[in-house]
Amino acid sequence: MADDIVEQIKARLRIEDVIQGDGYPLPTRGTYRKCTTAGTGGLIVNVAKQMYYWNARAEWGDVIGWVEKRKGLDFKGAVEELARKANLPEPNWRGEDQVLVWRR
Repeated sequence: MADDIVEQIKARLRIEDVIQGDGYPLPTRGTYRKCTTAGTGGLIVNVAKQMYYWNARAEWGDVIGWVEKRKGLDFKGAVEELARKANLPEPNWRGEDQVLVWRR
């Protein structure tokens, strides 16, 4: 269940767009895009792998990891926020059919 929503999020939201939306401008060309804003210390986005590397902070990850770190969320919170941003239904973490839950 969680894997499915994660794949849908990653298919709809490009990491470079999410990072730029958070105020970190990136070049529009190239596989490796380096943020040159003062204080970003080696923030590089690999658009081919959809991963970021922030060398000065010894930090790296995918779009979910980015949101976890920037917003102070856990995995579920980051997935839920990104699902809303991607106009996807909120994840059903229990794996139950929501209609059956409502009927109970």
